[in-house]
Amino acid sequence: MGQVVDSLARKDIQDLQISIENSKNLSQIADLLISWTGIIFTIFAVILVIASIYTGIQINEIRKTKEEIKNTLSEAKIALKKQNQAIENLKIEFEKEKDLHLKLIFPLIEGEYSFQRGEYDKAFHHYNEAKEISPNHPWLKNFNWLLINTGRFEEAIQNIENLLKRTPDDKEAKYYLAHAYRRKNQLDIAEQIIKPVALELKYPRAIYEYASILLRKNDFENAQKMFIEANRSYVRHSDLFSYLNLSITQTILNKHEFAKDNAMKAQQLIEEELLKTPNNAHLILQLGVAKLIINEEDSLETVKLSIDKGLPIENAKSAIDKLEKIQKTRPTVQISETIEMLEKYYYMTKNSTNI
Repeated sequence: MGQVVDSLARKDIQDLQISIENSKNLSQIADLLISWTGIIFTIFAVILVIASIYTGIQINEIRKTKEEIKNTLSEAKIALKKQNQAIENLKIEFEKEKDLHLKLIFPLIEGEYSFQRGEYDKAFHHYNEAKEISPNHPWLKNFNWLLINTGRFEEAIQNIENLLKRTPDDKEAKYYLAHAYRRKNQLDIAEQIIKPVALELKYPRAIYEYASILLRKNDFENAQKMFIEANRSYVRHSDLFSYLNLSITQTILNKHEFAKDNAMKAQQLIEEELLKTPNNAHLILQLGVAKLIINEEDSLETVKLSIDKGLPIENAKSAIDKLEKIQKTRPTVQISETIEMLEKYYYMTKNSTNI
């Protein structure tokens, strides 16, 4: 009996210990849950703070973007208003200039047509009409060529300089300006104008003009290089007579075979042009010079024909200068007679026109 009671007592004690242990575990679990709940709450609180900050940034960005859009729209409206005003100004300007342009177009077209045909007296008349209407019109560049080649250098220079004030990067205008100074024999000024356009901008007409200045300065080797470069760069060689001037330079340098080949190329190109404009005195003169280098019998008659067609006197003077250089290295009776004929024409015409 005593043993049974003892056994029961032990069992109760064990159950009590298990109960106590379980109570401890439950207490730990409760503590753990409380602990995790605090952590979770803290994390949640941090997330809320971050979300609030991010939302605040987004709101600021939205406000900023909205302000930028507003400014852009405002600027666009101002720009559109200015553009509309500019269009209205152009309409007003066009209405003012409409009658002027209608009066201008016909003498300009007639002037260009006569110039291209070599009818220089007619071209001069029409260009003068156009100049009275619009003194600085870009199409008057060929009018300046006529002024230069009839010895009216100052008028041509003033016209071209006025044009360059409006369009300072006009390469063709700079070519004509250098051409005027070369014909006026102010070679350093001509070189200063055209050298950058030739060497830096590689404008073909400028390369040709720079070569012509070097030829005039008796720098024959460099002139030859520049004429060769002009031939490479320029498509319509007959416009510039670059083959002919290369031939002249090579004749002076005693490179007669090369000179003859290039003179024959020049002759072919000039004759093709003369099929279109048979009365062009300038072209006929260049043909005569090419024939002199090739040594054709009718060269003198060809030069005389250019005089009969009303050759501009500065073209005659330029030809005299080149032929005199050739005469020093390769004297011929034909060249001597041609120089004499051109000089007689030049001085007689100059004296009669008081240029």
